[in-house]
Amino acid sequence: MGQRERCECKGAASWSGWHRLLLALLLCVASLVVVAEDRPVLIDIAIPHNSTFDQAAAAIQKALEGVASVRSREVASANSLIKSVMQGETDLAIVPVWALSEFAPTFGIYGLPFTFPEIKPYSFFMKSQLQPQLADQLKAQGLRALGGVWYGGTRVIASQLPRRSPRDFKGTRVAVSSEDWRLLDLSGVGAESIEMSDSLMASAMASGAVDAAEVPWDQVTKINAAFVTQSDHRFSGLIAIYQVARFSALPEPTRQRITQVINYAEDYVTSTIAVREREAMDAVQASSKITWMGVDEGVRAQWQTVLAERQASAIERIGRSLVYEARINPISTLSYSVLSSPWSINWNAWFQSSPKQVKTSLVAGKPYDFVLDLGRGIYPGALSSGISSLLQEEITAQPDSDQIHLLVRPVLMGGILEPAPGTDFRARRFNVQRDRLPARVNDQALREQARNHLITLSDLAKELSVDEPMVWPLIARQAGCAQVVLSIWDAAGLRPLDYIVVSVPVGEVGQQDSQACDTSLRGGELVSGLERLLEVGKSARQTSPTDAALHLFDSIPKGEGDATTVAVFVDRSEFDAAQRQGKTLPVYAWELAGNLPHFLGQDSMLPASIANTRQKLKTPQPYTEVVRQINNVLFNGRTPADQRNADGARAAMQRLTQGVEAPVMLVRYFDSFGQMQNLPLALLGADAPDKLFTHRITVVQPLQDAPTLQPGACFSGWDFAIPKALDGVGAESAELLMKDDWRMQGRGVNWYQNNTDLLKFMTQAEPPSVASSALVLLAHHGKGDVTFSTSGLPDRVLDSDMRRRFTPGSVAILAACSTLGISAASQTFVDMLVRRGVGAVVASPFPVDSDFGTRLSVSFVEVARQLRASGSSARVIDIFNQALQKTIDAYGEDSGYGDMALEFQIIGDPDLRMCAVPTASNPHTGGAQ
Repeated sequence: MGQRERCECKGAASWSGWHRLLLALLLCVASLVVVAEDRPVLIDIAIPHNSTFDQAAAAIQKALEGVASVRSREVASANSLIKSVMQGETDLAIVPVWALSEFAPTFGIYGLPFTFPEIKPYSFFMKSQLQPQLADQLKAQGLRALGGVWYGGTRVIASQLPRRSPRDFKGTRVAVSSEDWRLLDLSGVGAESIEMSDSLMASAMASGAVDAAEVPWDQVTKINAAFVTQSDHRFSGLIAIYQVARFSALPEPTRQRITQVINYAEDYVTSTIAVREREAMDAVQASSKITWMGVDEGVRAQWQTVLAERQASAIERIGRSLVYEARINPISTLSYSVLSSPWSINWNAWFQSSPKQVKTSLVAGKPYDFVLDLGRGIYPGALSSGISSLLQEEITAQPDSDQIHLLVRPVLMGGILEPAPGTDFRARRFNVQRDRLPARVNDQALREQARNHLITLSDLAKELSVDEPMVWPLIARQAGCAQVVLSIWDAAGLRPLDYIVVSVPVGEVGQQDSQACDTSLRGGELVSGLERLLEVGKSARQTSPTDAALHLFDSIPKGEGDATTVAVFVDRSEFDAAQRQGKTLPVYAWELAGNLPHFLGQDSMLPASIANTRQKLKTPQPYTEVVRQINNVLFNGRTPADQRNADGARAAMQRLTQGVEAPVMLVRYFDSFGQMQNLPLALLGADAPDKLFTHRITVVQPLQDAPTLQPGACFSGWDFAIPKALDGVGAESAELLMKDDWRMQGRGVNWYQNNTDLLKFMTQAEPPSVASSALVLLAHHGKGDVTFSTSGLPDRVLDSDMRRRFTPGSVAILAACSTLGISAASQTFVDMLVRRGVGAVVASPFPVDSDFGTRLSVSFVEVARQLRASGSSARVIDIFNQALQKTIDAYGEDSGYGDMALEFQIIGDPDLRMCAVPTASNPHTGGAQ
């Protein structure tokens, strides 16, 4: 079939969805004259029963009265109806997609459990056409689809206990729908699948006959479950099929009328179910009785692994390539840390000499417009990229605002392109309109028109943009590889949210196919440099001066080369003295000869040395190699001048610790993407031959986005996420964790001692108190998850489960392995705490020894109890130093465990304070036991 035709119905805005559908169908076909047929037109419908499907079937029957005989059949007859269409006995059949899998196996993709990685696989539910692989198999059977696949909903898992991973379901009984094409076989995870109708699942859950149930989204709130896991493990859908020869023989007016009616029914079903699912998700999110749990790539991969053997034959039938595409091709490149967004937006950019002339290469001496837009999905013919997780978080975090204001800063690199004469190549405001974020009925049809060059990219952008496209006039001055760099910031211009590099080759007049570079768009990154460093410095909040500051930042690598690192050190007292005396200011700046990012991040470098040190903590000077390596990489200059400055900085640091008893050093290290990284500088004070610091220093790293606090702000509550049992600890630590005598009690003190308690703490969007608080967490942290014990329920709590918002001025103390490492995965947890209001974090960039973490956590509890009893208004830095000293004392000054304390540092504001009001003892805790 060709382009989908539309009719407008403007008089039914206030009607119900059902009445609007029926009226739209009747009005759209009323003006068509249908020629009498020599034979009856037969349309058969065999679909499951639900209110949306039933309304659509009734509307089709009503709208086609006098044109076709529309017969409703039971869904069990779907296979025989498909055969009737193939044999030319029926003009059109509307059936579930799973029914087609018997004839075109690729359609089994919709029911293959745990295949699609997002809430709704939009590319597999296209309203105007099928995926090519699906269409080809249908064509091989002599069939075509009238439109695309109608979205019929997805299934999730509801339960009374938090169950998410395959391990969580071992030994359980799970209700699976008898109304689906194929039962969900969970025997591979040690669970029993209990077949029953959807209507019986609520009573089965209530009676305890089953432990969990797979249900559609709109049934979640009706089943009285305590937890819902957004597994989105299989999808349902409908499809309208016809046999080409028979359908083509119908008169054109008849075909046109049937096509319009079917298209409207498809749009109604897809949009209605999508809206109902969104409403159900919102209801779950707002409910105080249901805890929502997401599924990340790791959990989905676990399910795919345990189900692999039972899915092997189905995957072979469907086709490995199609299954692979479905598994790796989510809605967008967004990573989600909150409830999955119901929208998909992309950066789209292009060069044009006119709205009808889009260019993939430029010619020197000619003018062009550079266009950048943020819109719904990918624009055919444009350079496209998904948005960064930071930008997605910025949009998602403001659900009540009509607009999200952004600032887009363009930079022309390399001198190849220049602003057109008389134009201002300046930053632009871009205001994301929230009501333009959700997909609309005509979006895919518009993309198809652009793909077929029926409309221009500019026309498409006007319809799909979430604001308005930004246009900058340019001149290509010379041949080469031109780059436009765009940095996207929050409205105040203080926080970078995304980073885009658009590359395009520029050739000389008459030159064919310039090979200077490929036309491309790279996004989702952040830029660094001295200007970036200074801007972050201006926004960092610190109320008391530090004794010294060390700034490091990586250059942006050219081509595929490595980044180089520049270091700048200032001792405050020496700097102030020189300034008073009118002498040359002692600012030490040098370029490192070695590769600092490689040293910190490669498993074979510093992480390996730390791991080796762990094995010899009971020997003399176990940190000797670690101290030597840090000295070598940090104070080794690239040139003789660099070396002089590096030596001067090292000597100044040594003088600092000799003259100040407890020095505080501010350390900022930006990688080549503008992200702060962590340099464990305090380890240079560990007991070793190359020891630099004679006294222990406190390393403080400012936050990139420091919160604004009210005068006198302080934290009063304490949330202790310290379990009764922690995997991997020794006997002494296990015995200590089981004791209660050190677990402080009192008003505002809460304890979370198992995985379920931790999950509830993290998923509670609004804390019970508006006061700022301190969180002490002792847990294992992996790649995107935390856990006390993998035998708990759930076996792990995902970073993406964090929906709790902390009152500004709150503090987090993390004795977790490892939340502050060089990798993006290990920093996610800390980043989310900061974005959700935490103003200071105490953490280590290395895996924390479980026994040491236990002792450190207990020390923080003891210090907190003593300070609360005395009514102290101690600062975070005071609490930090007292707890570390108490831990060092417990092990002994000469112990390697004592030096392990030097791995910890403060991220954020070290001057946040406890509230000074003393708290009376209370025999009851305020949290879970």
